[in-house]
Amino acid sequence: MIDLPFIDAHRQPTVADAAKTWNALVATLSRDLSNERFARLLGCAPATRGGDWSGDLGDATITGFAVTESRRPARIELRGSHHFSRYALVFVIDDASITAESYGEFPGWRGKAYRAMVIGSGAHRVIVRRLLRRIARRAATA
Repeated sequence: MIDLPFIDAHRQPTVADAAKTWNALVATLSRDLSNERFARLLGCAPATRGGDWSGDLGDATITGFAVTESRRPARIELRGSHHFSRYALVFVIDDASITAESYGEFPGWRGKAYRAMVIGSGAHRVIVRRLLRRIARRAATA
């Protein structure tokens, strides 16, 4: 259950089935979310990647996120926090697309400034759409 304010959602069509898209999601996030130095600077929890992450509930963490819900191969909810935000990223997968839903709260003046810098600037939108395209390409070639 998401208890954070909705930020946005982005959808990417896929040519792969849900199982291949799930595997591509796990592989892509494992590789792309690995900047532990930046995560420590922001005060992310979790700040480091731990173990062999497969996207299952109770599994190891990836940098900045822990799995809070996992329904392989249809849905995964990732949550984390840092000095400026508490956030969730939910991926919904079917045989035709993958959707990323973003949620977050940004308390205090520093949180508001961070939100303006990341969300308001459009950087978040660019990063999420690029991530979804990488997942879809990886799934198509699996």
